[in-house]
Amino acid sequence: MLITAIAQLRFAASLVLGRPFSLWALDRLIDAIVETQHEFGTLSGDATELIRGPTLDEDDRRELHTRRFRSLAVRASRDTAYYRHSFERLGLNPARLRYEDIASLPITTKEAVRADPDAFVCASARPTFRRRRRARRANRQASASRSTDADLCRA
Repeated sequence: MLITAIAQLRFAASLVLGRPFSLWALDRLIDAIVETQHEFGTLSGDATELIRGPTLDEDDRRELHTRRFRSLAVRASRDTAYYRHSFERLGLNPARLRYEDIASLPITTKEAVRADPDAFVCASARPTFRRRRRARRANRQASASRSTDADLCRA
């Protein structure tokens, strides 16, 4: 029991501190779950419902999904140029999307991402990785052209 408690603390610390999970702690937690299931058996239908919570009927589930999608669409149109232009082009207000509108939205293709990858980056993001990659590419091209110039001078 003490080892399981330590494993739980290690797991929680990994989550809080953003550190990699300890494999022995994960193994111990899984073993503890299996041992508990062997000792007490599986959960009955009533207990499963209590743990999972009440199930939603189709209308409530649809409303929940629509609200979540609407929230995501508002954020995407606010923060990215691609989705802002997409919603404007379709004449849709992301804050007022209906469930039926979702099916009419076009699927984002690879070609669109490849054509303008910066349009998908959040406006408030600081794309330092992208700048470094461009700088490395420019340095490689410059060093390749320098070596080519040197080779031409020797010839």
